[in-house]
Amino acid sequence: ESEVEAVEADTSTTSADETTTAETATEESSTEESTTEEQQPQQKDEEEEAQPTPPPAQTGPFIDLFGEVLLSLEMVDETHAQVHQHYTNEVLSGKKVVGLYFSADWCGPCRQFTPDLVNFYEKMNARRGKKDEFEIIWVSRCRDVDSFGQYFTHMKWLALPPQEAMGQRGQY
Repeated sequence: ESEVEAVEADTSTTSADETTTAETATEESSTEESTTEEQQPQQKDEEEEAQPTPPPAQTGPFIDLFGEVLLSLEMVDETHAQVHQHYTNEVLSGKKVVGLYFSADWCGPCRQFTPDLVNFYEKMNARRGKKDEFEIIWVSRCRDVDSFGQYFTHMKWLALPPQEAMGQRGQY
C-alpha cells in the first residue's frame, strides 16, 4: 500500500510539472508588458523550490555502499504511510554510528527482534548531547516490494530502496 501511495504522489507531481511547463510556455509565447516578463523568473524560482532539486554530486564511502538515495517512512495514520527519499550524504551527515540491519518479513526471529531494535534506536537518538548521532539502514531481504512496504512500517530508521536491496548492491 505505501508503495502505491508514493507512486501516486510522484504521478501527481509529474502532472503538476507538466501543467506548469505548459503554462510557462504559453506565458513565454504571449506578448505582455515587461513587468510580467520580470515576474516570470520569480515564478520559475518558486516552481523550482516546489520541485525536488536534482541530486547533488555525491561521492564517498556511503555512496559506494548504499547508492545516492535512502528511504524513510512516515506513518500518516494507522493504515497509510508516506515514503520519503533522502540524499544519502545529506541524511547521514553528522552521524557518528551507522548500523546495518539485514532483515526480512518472512524471518520469525527478525520480526521478534525488530521491536527491540526500535526501542534501542529511539533511546540512542534521544540521549541528551548526543541526539541523532546514531542511524540504522535496513537492507531488506523481503521477497517482494509489497512485503518490503508492510515490514518497513514497523521501523523508525532509513532503508535501502527495495530495488537496491534486492539487487546487486544488497548482496555485499
